[in-house]
Amino acid sequence: MTPKEKVIRALHGERTETVPVGLHGWGMYKFAHAGMLSDYSLEKEMWKVHGDDLLGIESDFQDTFEPDFMQLAEAFFESKKEILRDPRHSGLLAAIRRLESKGLVDEFLDLVYGEPDRLFERKFGHMRGLSSRYGDDVFIVFTTEGPVHDLLDSDGILGFEQGMVTLVQHPELFVHILEGMYRRQLRYVEKVKEYGVHAYSQSFSYLSSDLVSPEMYRQTVFPLQREFYCEVERLGLVPIMCSWGYVTPIVRYFRETGIRGLMVEESRKSFTNDIGEIRRELGNEVGLFGNVSGEHTLLHGTAADVRHEVEEQIRKAGMSGGFIVSTGTPIAFGTPPENVHALIDTAKGYVP
Repeated sequence: MTPKEKVIRALHGERTETVPVGLHGWGMYKFAHAGMLSDYSLEKEMWKVHGDDLLGIESDFQDTFEPDFMQLAEAFFESKKEILRDPRHSGLLAAIRRLESKGLVDEFLDLVYGEPDRLFERKFGHMRGLSSRYGDDVFIVFTTEGPVHDLLDSDGILGFEQGMVTLVQHPELFVHILEGMYRRQLRYVEKVKEYGVHAYSQSFSYLSSDLVSPEMYRQTVFPLQREFYCEVERLGLVPIMCSWGYVTPIVRYFRETGIRGLMVEESRKSFTNDIGEIRRELGNEVGLFGNVSGEHTLLHGTAADVRHEVEEQIRKAGMSGGFIVSTGTPIAFGTPPENVHALIDTAKGYVP
């Protein structure tokens, strides 16, 4: 059985001979591993790397650690956030933030998401090469930030403070903006399918249970996600949600969105995302990715600490299938390569 086949079976809730394993591939660790940076001072320059250069970085990482799935991002050399900050659109953005009309919202979203097709090859071209090289054997997941990020990030359309106020005081307009963003982001899904990836993962934050009530989530973004992920699957990609924050109280809704896989954040000071509890809430119909701590165990622990956490998570959530070992955050700068190897090798050698 190939690594790709193992991941697919796990995403259908099935048992496999050994538990599939991968790493949260978002972030700068791959660039650091390639020797291109050692801190965040060059982060903006790294996000502009694309094409064959990015293909080489991803291939080097894959060949070194050999995870069963690859999590890829687009090349961010020209992003939606840059369009948001374009002085030519400042008047329209200001009008949006004054909540003047739904018509202005639609006009602005057409600007933000109206990216010409000529840019897609530069954004996604590395995926074509990776799919050709690894796609028969390794499961490839493409991840983007979701509309909630683009709306509520500090440099987003509304920003966090105004966005949360709008959610409470003008929920219909809040939902209207998000609905337009989800609908337009399906263009990404339609395009990346052509580049040979197997799954589409979208990051989700700010509306998890550490910030809003489960009922508010259910009334606002849940119906939009359900429609969106069903469309992702109809278009031929495996739909996966990457959820940040405290998720346990809303996992029961996640399983109704049509996703085939759920990635969750590691525990924080303000909340605990216990992988066993999440497994019970999620059921076995949806594949669950583990949340081994990338900021503590992987970064500061020993290889023995990593092996212990991986084995504990498998015992909690992976004994009956439907589980994929992974990290709960991107790999941090300074993480010892031997700890990354320990995570991969422990999962591959553990028989549930």
